[in-house]
Amino acid sequence: VTDRKFLTPLVVLVCGTTILLLSFGLRQNLGLYMWPMSSDLGWGREALSFAIALQSLIWGIATPLMGFLADRFGPAKVVAAGGLLYSCGLYILSNASYPVDATIGIGVFTGFALSMTSFPIILSVIGRRYPPLKRSLILGIATAGG
Repeated sequence: VTDRKFLTPLVVLVCGTTILLLSFGLRQNLGLYMWPMSSDLGWGREALSFAIALQSLIWGIATPLMGFLADRFGPAKVVAAGGLLYSCGLYILSNASYPVDATIGIGVFTGFALSMTSFPIILSVIGRRYPPLKRSLILGIATAGG
């Protein structure tokens, strides 16, 4: 039997906010690196722009499916798989030689990873740990982290 006494509401809030901060912080900063990466690799802006656009589309389309998987298998497993997928996508991007590599790395891999580590799954876990009177404030704090 697993002892879950350490999973206090505050620990869940801090961990959930950290996951949101990491997943969305990395995503939002891709624009800062677009010009240096494009010029260094000799690609046009459209290569990374397409990859980021594909990421957003996959993220939006896959989120309901990942919510279903979180309900079925548990949010911890889905978020852990999302973190692993996110790492793989960033690894592929870091070794990209061609635009298709970037599209697969940050377009496909991190698109699916974002759907596994974003607001619907994380906020549902945090929200369950707090009473209804405190829930709005706590979810606002967690959302500010993302």
